[in-house]
Amino acid sequence: MVVRVVLIDDEEWALKYFEYQLKQVANFEIVGKFTSPVEGKRVIEQLDVDLVFLDIQIPDMNGMELAEKLLERKPTLPIVFVTAYDEYAIQAFKLNALDYILKPVSKDRLLKTVERVQEQQAESNNRIVVKDSLHLHLFQQMRLFYKVDYDHKSIPITWRTKKAEQLFLYLVHHRNQLVDKVFLVELLWPSFDYDRGFQQLYTTIYYIRQTLKDFSSYFIIKSMGDDYMLELNNVEIDVETFDDIINLDLTLSALTVHEFEKAVTLYEGDYLQKYDYVWAEGERHRRQLQWLNKALKLTDWYREQSNLNKALSLSLEICQRFPLEEKAYLQIMKISNELGDFITVQRKYKKLKEILLTELDIQPQEDITAWYHHWESNL
Repeated sequence: MVVRVVLIDDEEWALKYFEYQLKQVANFEIVGKFTSPVEGKRVIEQLDVDLVFLDIQIPDMNGMELAEKLLERKPTLPIVFVTAYDEYAIQAFKLNALDYILKPVSKDRLLKTVERVQEQQAESNNRIVVKDSLHLHLFQQMRLFYKVDYDHKSIPITWRTKKAEQLFLYLVHHRNQLVDKVFLVELLWPSFDYDRGFQQLYTTIYYIRQTLKDFSSYFIIKSMGDDYMLELNNVEIDVETFDDIINLDLTLSALTVHEFEKAVTLYEGDYLQKYDYVWAEGERHRRQLQWLNKALKLTDWYREQSNLNKALSLSLEICQRFPLEEKAYLQIMKISNELGDFITVQRKYKKLKEILLTELDIQPQEDITAWYHHWESNL
């Protein structure tokens, strides 16, 4: 099989030497050699190319910036970076053996790279093929699923760096919106100067594209001048489904209870709960209050319908998530009383008093205290 290759290096002699070495180790067809990254990009986007060897240190455009622009158009294109600086490659980019080779390029190292490219292409034939929509969960932590028959299978995502994970989630958080590149540099690499910061940004976007290349038709990262934009195509998001139900502003009844239950069930944990991202706190708090409002209404409705077990279970869940929510404690006490579980009534009131005193230095609300004392006097 002939491998169609493009070489990009700002030094003409390096291109000629590279071409000579390539012809010694495999059946390559050099379809283009370029000292201009702009010209190289144009040809790669037009031709059927199997592999690109790209010098990291090229004038006018950082090699990582060029790589992520190429992957925007061709997400599965194998790119091998070439650098004269071992420390630069390893420390700045932390790339694996497939991603970079060092100058001067040896035949043995080149042969290993070719073998790894071929292995990666073979592995791609065994990757998950998703024909329908993807399901993205953001409550509690990010998880990705695809549907098989009537079941949902998890798609494992391994991020190269924590910054790549955070940047992807930030773009998801602001999906379908322009996100300023300078702002991203200041957010993620505040201690870096702009040159180093942009270098890290381009590298991190490259990582994201590589991680999600099997799902590039679902997650589309566009570089638009000074901005990025993430577009989601045929991706169902749990928080959007939750928001859709909330925005209906339904009155709870036998006809709408299933929508309330769906919203409460969707909320598997706080929005991006696993991650300590300051920028997510506003949305996290907003959805906490929305869930709490729906859950409290639902417990009241369950009690009115004499479904005490459901009412108790949901009230306990509320207390677990919101330990200072006094209405939930009162609900548990009332339900426990109706079930004849008087010990739980006493324990819950005692626990509520302790936690409010410890956390806020206050006593329970007057109506709760009055209810408890009235209940206690009738024992």
